[in-house]
Amino acid sequence: MSDSNNNPFWNYSLALYGDIEPWCLAMQNAHGANVNLLLFCCFAGSQGYQLQAQHIEALDQVTDQWNSHVIKPLRGLRQQLPEDQLGRDYDSARQLLLAAELEAERYSQQQIWNWWQSQCDTVEATNQQPVLANLMAYGQSLSMPEPPATVIDAALCMNI
Repeated sequence: MSDSNNNPFWNYSLALYGDIEPWCLAMQNAHGANVNLLLFCCFAGSQGYQLQAQHIEALDQVTDQWNSHVIKPLRGLRQQLPEDQLGRDYDSARQLLLAAELEAERYSQQQIWNWWQSQCDTVEATNQQPVLANLMAYGQSLSMPEPPATVIDAALCMNI
């Protein structure tokens, strides 16, 4: 696997996520959205690329197994730990789960980046609003609502 420092998508996600985290988590919880795919829709759109349904399907297939077998179970374990529990051992276990979950997310984004590197020539560049179009294309199968303008604005403002 490539070093994540050479993955502009990972760097973009790290910069953007804090600005759109509540929306991403709301879409994940209410509609089953994959946050890494939401972030990729923003990334590709910020680069002027409009993803089509077949690209979204391919990305879903690229990430589905890792997401189902690694990320979701790690998240589930972490979410089972009550946040108000005190104790050094407890805090250490929680931090280990958080670190493992973040590493799993990074790996998933590397899978997406590798796919993008092999497929970006098949994606059309556009002068329209590709961030919105990409998020709507992904969200269509999940019955997600249109993202708020603040999400689109934040995605377009990242200079990575």
